[in-house]
Order: sequence, then structure tokens, then C-alpha cells
Amino acid sequence: TPSPTSLLRASALATATGRYTVVATAAGVTDTIRFSAVPEATILAHDRSRGEIVTIGLDGSNRRVQTRVTDGGIGVRPRWVPGRSTVIYSGYAEPFQSVFLLDSAGTPRPFVNSRPPGISHMADVAPVADGSWVYLAAYDSNCATLEYCLHRVRMDGTAMELLPAVRGRPEQTVRPSPSPDGRRVALNTLIAGIARLRVLDVVTGAFLPLDVPGAFPQWAPTGEMIAFLEGDGSLSVVNAGGPTPRRIVDGTGYLAGRAFTWSPDGAWILYNGEQGLTLVHVLERTVVPLPGMGNLVEPSWR
Repeated sequence: TPSPTSLLRASALATATGRYTVVATAAGVTDTIRFSAVPEATILAHDRSRGEIVTIGLDGSNRRVQTRVTDGGIGVRPRWVPGRSTVIYSGYAEPFQSVFLLDSAGTPRPFVNSRPPGISHMADVAPVADGSWVYLAAYDSNCATLEYCLHRVRMDGTAMELLPAVRGRPEQTVRPSPSPDGRRVALNTLIAGIARLRVLDVVTGAFLPLDVPGAFPQWAPTGEMIAFLEGDGSLSVVNAGGPTPRRIVDGTGYLAGRAFTWSPDGAWILYNGEQGLTLVHVLERTVVPLPGMGNLVEPSWR
């Protein structure tokens, strides 16, 4: 059986991200071992078993706890603030689910400077790439139903506003993901727990024609593509203008209800597979499991 040292040497010789096989033969005995070669990158994630937000290398190295966190049920979804070493996330702080900023020293503070009247719970944070706004979902008495609905806040924690397009809608509007230019935002509408993928043009206030079943939309950092989860847990992508999604990973049940993230170049998606965090190449559908990350969910890759 190859030793850990020989495995590390083999991994170092890998020329591209992927899944590799090493076959060793000695004294007439043959053994086979498979390993993953991954990019040199650090991700942010929620360790649900320990109640922690952590940073960790894709190879499992340099795991560091950033802060303790309690999930009130809608998810923590830690994200880096674009262009800064700051982390933004959602956590339960009695009596509400709230949004916090975590500075480089590991000190959390409330993100919204002054909670507007009628606002209680806040979650589902999603910063715009240019650092102008943060989209989030919040309980707001000004919504048609007292459920989570779509808002945005300036990056400095001021000017929180309910988007007019969702004010009178009878369903929840949650899990926002803005386009790279910030002009549109993908989101879920939820009625009786049934999720649909919609896209809102923030400039015109109109919804685009795209309307397909799916949850946890994530806009690709490179442009028009949106990834999302189908009802059976399949991971699919679709153009913002529609019409037909393309399946990347067949549903296993483990994907359902889990946020995921794109690589910065838009080539890979990091999602929760059966054994934990897993990479998949969007075009080739190559699957690369990341051992030892079974407790990590809601990853963010910058």
C-alpha cells in the first residue's frame, strides 16, 4: 500500500484539478489508491457540528476558527465582504436571527446600524461584487405576509430598504444572489415550502421571464449563468434569460437544503455531496470529493 509520503508525492505531480488513481505493485502484490488533486485555495464555511465559522484550505489544511455561531434555522451563509478581510454572516442572537460583520481580529458586531421599525429577523446575506450593497432576507411588517422578504443594505450598514417589487407579493422572497454587476438578483420565491427560481431586475423593478422550480440560486462570478438546486437535490445551471436548465450533478438527497459556491473563475462548483464538500467541473462534470470535510456546509470561495 502506498505510504502517506508517496501519496503526497503523487498528489504533487498531478498537473490539474481532478481525481487520480495510483497503482502500486511490490513482491507480486498490487494495490490501488485514489486521491483528489485540488486548487490552492482557502474557503469559508459553517461547521454545523461545532457551531463555528471556519476558514480551511481545499486540501483540508490550515483550519482556523473565525467565530462561534448559532443558526436559528435559516442558515448562517458566511461570506467574505468583497475587497476586505471582513466576513459577513447570519446568526441567532436572542430574540432574533441577525446579521453580523466579523473583522480580521475575530470581533463580531451587528451589521445594520439601526434596525428599522417593523424589522425583526434578518438572514441570507449576499454582498454585491463591487461592494456597494448587501442583499438579505428579513421579516418585515411592511411585506404582504409576515415572512422573510427581499431587502438590501448599503455596505456601511445604512439605508436598509425593502425592494418595492416584492412588497406586495404573497410569497416569501429569500436566498438572494446578485449578478456580478449588481443590476439583477436571483432569488427564491417560496409558497407553502415550494421553491421557485426567479430573477429580479433591480433597475426596472421587473421580474425576468425565468421561472423554474429550484432553490439556493448562486450567480456565476463570470456572467450570465446561475446554478441552483432542483427539488430532488440535483445541481443544475441555467442562463439568466432561460429557458432550459442543464443538470451538472444528479440528485442524491444530500444536496437538498444546502448552499454552495462557485470558484472565482466560474469553472467549478463546490457543493455538499454524500461524503461532504465536493468539487464538480461545470462543463466536464468531473467530480472531485474533498475528504475530511463532512461537517462543513454553506461554503464560500473567493
